[in-house]
Amino acid sequence: MEHLIADSGLQFVTREVEFNPTEPFQYQNGHLLKFAFCEQKDFITGEPLFDLLCFKATEGVYVTLNELREKQALELSSTGQEILDEMGMQCMQQDLPTALFGTFKDGDPEVFGINALGHLRLPDP
Repeated sequence: MEHLIADSGLQFVTREVEFNPTEPFQYQNGHLLKFAFCEQKDFITGEPLFDLLCFKATEGVYVTLNELREKQALELSSTGQEILDEMGMQCMQQDLPTALFGTFKDGDPEVFGINALGHLRLPDP
């Protein structure tokens, strides 16, 4: 279904999708969708911060995408574009130790993921 906002140049296209929440989301190539997010509070303003996480499999930890961008720690192509893995996620430089970053582990209360039934919850305010 298409929605137009008159004289604005904006157009929205919506589609109905059916899915079973007990089955994992998969790409057409069969890979699982494995995005993870964290929700924290800014220690100065107290406002909630929501950030995408990158997983470093060799150390089993997550690092926020914003921190990796700020510290220029993402893998880049020869043209300067961020390199994406087969899941569509940015890749952290392999030679950097995660001790240089704030990290999260799977199961931390701030971490939420897609395709993990344990993450289908709302945090307590």
